[in-house]
Amino acid sequence: MSGYTIVEYKNTTLNRREGYQVKGNRLEIADFIRELNEDPFPFSFGDEVIVEGLDKALYDSGDDVNETANQIRHIFSSKASDVNNKQMTINIVILGKLQYGAYLTVRYTQKDLPLNKIFHSVNQFDDANGNTFYTTNANLSG
Repeated sequence: MSGYTIVEYKNTTLNRREGYQVKGNRLEIADFIRELNEDPFPFSFGDEVIVEGLDKALYDSGDDVNETANQIRHIFSSKASDVNNKQMTINIVILGKLQYGAYLTVRYTQKDLPLNKIFHSVNQFDDANGNTFYTTNANLSG
């Protein structure tokens, strides 16, 4: 499935052998967004990408966190057809603690940040090792 996988760093193979397997080029969120906006689209068919720093970027935006989240969603949405056509998997690796109730948030540096503003609805899964992760398609609709 092409689209986004959201997972805590502590639950990934970047941190431990039994973690949820993420692979691909590692990019900070700002670099990933810059690459998404390149013309022509810089990614190849079947690429997997590890994107880090989303929670930090939202945290650093302070009182503008909702506006920043909406801007990121707009960029991701505008590239949904490219991501789908290339059948890409984008692994969003979160340093904070993911919280899933009525919607998905991340607890980062003692602040709850609205991942739902970017990803809206997500599907929750556990892998064979009990690592929880969340997915949504490239259109950001679950």
